[in-house]
Amino acid sequence: MDISNSEFRIQKILNPHFPRRWPYNHSMRYRSHRIPTDLGLNRLADTRARLGQIRFDLTLSNPTTCGFAYADELLRNLGNPKGLRYAPEAKGPLTARAAVAAEYHRWNVEVDPERLVLTASTSEAYSFLFRLLCDPGNSVLVPAPSYPLFDHLARLDDIRCETYRLEADACWRLDMAAIENAPHEVRAVIVVHPNNPTGSFVHPDDREALVTLCRDHNWALIADEVFLPYPLDGGPGADSTFAEVEDCLCFALGGLSKSLGLPQLKLAWIVMGGPNEAVASVSEGLEYVSDAYLSVSTPVALATPQLLANAAPLHKAIGDRCRVNLATLRALVSKHPAVSLHSVGGGWSAVLRVPAVVDEESLCLRLLEEHSVAVHHGDLFAFPNQGWLILSLLPTVEHFCEGARLILDTIAKSIGESGLVVIPAQAPRQEHHDTAEDEQQNGTRQERELLELKHDEEASVDDRQHPGTEHREGPPPPDAVNIAGHQRDDDEARHHIRQIETDELRER
Repeated sequence: MDISNSEFRIQKILNPHFPRRWPYNHSMRYRSHRIPTDLGLNRLADTRARLGQIRFDLTLSNPTTCGFAYADELLRNLGNPKGLRYAPEAKGPLTARAAVAAEYHRWNVEVDPERLVLTASTSEAYSFLFRLLCDPGNSVLVPAPSYPLFDHLARLDDIRCETYRLEADACWRLDMAAIENAPHEVRAVIVVHPNNPTGSFVHPDDREALVTLCRDHNWALIADEVFLPYPLDGGPGADSTFAEVEDCLCFALGGLSKSLGLPQLKLAWIVMGGPNEAVASVSEGLEYVSDAYLSVSTPVALATPQLLANAAPLHKAIGDRCRVNLATLRALVSKHPAVSLHSVGGGWSAVLRVPAVVDEESLCLRLLEEHSVAVHHGDLFAFPNQGWLILSLLPTVEHFCEGARLILDTIAKSIGESGLVVIPAQAPRQEHHDTAEDEQQNGTRQERELLELKHDEEASVDDRQHPGTEHREGPPPPDAVNIAGHQRDDDEARHHIRQIETDELRER
């Protein structure tokens, strides 16, 4: 009999005939039932271990292995002599908390450092919040698809995860009906903003409805915002943080792992928000939990203000890499009508919808064994049905371009081998930033972008023909800046694709 500790307690309460003693399992003699009975490798992990070095790894999530240039002086402040003195603070040093609080100015939000608690990682932040909010047997609501880590963290804290769907055909909007009908054991709702791996931001309408539900049901709202500093396609909600929520108890999570691309520094944070009375109540409890572990490294905390101040070049390099790889993927997918690419609001991943001519795991195994390409399949993240592949946008542009091409060519080959006639995929419906009235007055956003590009080109020609002409000084409009950036991304993507096609012709 293999059940969790919390399940055993619940059954003892509900069923008087349930065994009085914990069912003994000889295979787990020295392990608690928080640990899964089977910790063996799955087929994909076993194949990767057998093959060794993977040439095109499109599952990478560790930026320190992706060829980014890290400045040597970035870690210089870890040698602060003050770090030789241990002066523990349950919430973390005030100087570090103040520096983190200042980061929220980019979203025009004032965060009180006293409402901020430092942790060693966002995983630890989740564990602190589960211990603060839940008793054994309680539940938290988590999105699906999303992190597979939630189940493991919940199990280790003797609680359960109940899922609510993100609707693929509705731009990954939250299934509010499922949340509204959640079991009575639920104590908190988790959102990931933007979500990993779908890249979708929580829509402002969903956020408003969710805050109301949490307030009415006395639920806490936990918002994982580690990828918030990396907008790509953007979308409704991309310019806001849950740290500004005031109408329900809310916890916003962030960390250096993503914001600085330095997971080895082990520093994350929890921002508490909501009504003053509720925050005062949980602040004391969260400080109690944190004080029991004191897990934050003093040298890292002391270096945090300078680390954040020097983060811009690396942060930009990671964002630029993701944008170029996304543009490359779009260009490649455009040649494969059976495959569609979902919009990527933000983050480090892209999601492909592919025909389910073979099961996802078999396709991933084929890519590994025949082409040394590693890619995640949708089942890992609890995607609905078959036919989803998740690609990391972090690899070098050259490796990403070749790996993505091999993936798409293998899909096309699998379709041909199946003998099936596949209906061309329709592009997923996208959220529009403009209202219907705006569209009617100004034309579609795409048309305006083309007009602005044409205007810029004409202005450039005019400058060359009339070099003495003076123009009014001033920054370009934000939309024009974004368009220029996307144009550069597309140009770089097309360059790499042309290079691969040239190499193929030479091989032939």
